[in-house]
Amino acid sequence: MSRLHKVAELHARCQPVWQNLEKDLQADLGVRFGGGLMVAETEVGLQTLELKAAIERAAGVDSQIIDGDRVRRIEPALSDEIIGAIWCPGEGFANTLAVGPAFARRAIELGAKVSLQTEVLAIRREGGAFLVETTKGAVRAGRIINAAGARSGQVAGMVGLPLKISGRVLTVNVTEPRARIMTTMVQHVDRRLTLKQTPSGTFIVGGGYRGLSDATGEQKLPIFGGITTNFAIASRVMPALRDVKVLRSWGGLIPLTEDVILLLGEYRPVRGFYMLVADHSGFTLGPLVGRMAADLISKGETDVDWSAFDIMNRVQAKAS
Repeated sequence: MSRLHKVAELHARCQPVWQNLEKDLQADLGVRFGGGLMVAETEVGLQTLELKAAIERAAGVDSQIIDGDRVRRIEPALSDEIIGAIWCPGEGFANTLAVGPAFARRAIELGAKVSLQTEVLAIRREGGAFLVETTKGAVRAGRIINAAGARSGQVAGMVGLPLKISGRVLTVNVTEPRARIMTTMVQHVDRRLTLKQTPSGTFIVGGGYRGLSDATGEQKLPIFGGITTNFAIASRVMPALRDVKVLRSWGGLIPLTEDVILLLGEYRPVRGFYMLVADHSGFTLGPLVGRMAADLISKGETDVDWSAFDIMNRVQAKAS
């Protein structure tokens, strides 16, 4: 079974997790399930969508190929140049600025301790536990889960696990509010675009345009050319955005794990050291794979097949 199929299975399993997440975290996360469209303007693009939809359907995702007329019945503001799309009725989006803090608040309520602006400097064994040296002192731990995103490779190296994980700054933009003209999330099959309208009327526009980072990785800045190209594509797909004003743009650092999408599980040569890092899909998959990691740590198993993403597969592949 292909890794793409396994990733699609994870996405299928994510939907019920997100449907219950606001209740679980006791917070308003801006979760909206209006469906999702991935659009195409060419026959080649449509063929790519047909292959993608076939993989998704086999994995349990409700993924339908629709023509341009139906696309515009769902989203009337989309361009007449769109000839077809994948329609996923169960797709949605959430407020990315609300989800992380909500997880932290709920964890604290349940007894966790959170230390912000704290850098891990070294990890070493001390008896049957770990001693983690940080910029705010040492912490003893029976187990560690390395979920450091783009810095996961550096943390893994502290226990002798060689991993090539790099980071890339991607940018996102938000516009002035407008009257509501869309309810779904829109992506483009072969142009870098993600587009959605928030409950307040603003548009969130992204799609993977690279930004800049300083030497420390702390400053993450957009590039003007990326912003203008992103909006050129957005306004081509949705002409009503041609005169919309951009309020702000920002960058975020994402991990790149080469080709595996997700690394999960215990690094068995160092018992008690677990990996959890997702390439590109970390926000969407996070609530699900976080539960999977918790199950692996607390029970030694999870009800989701994660064998395709086992960290030991990467270790053994590098050794062979």
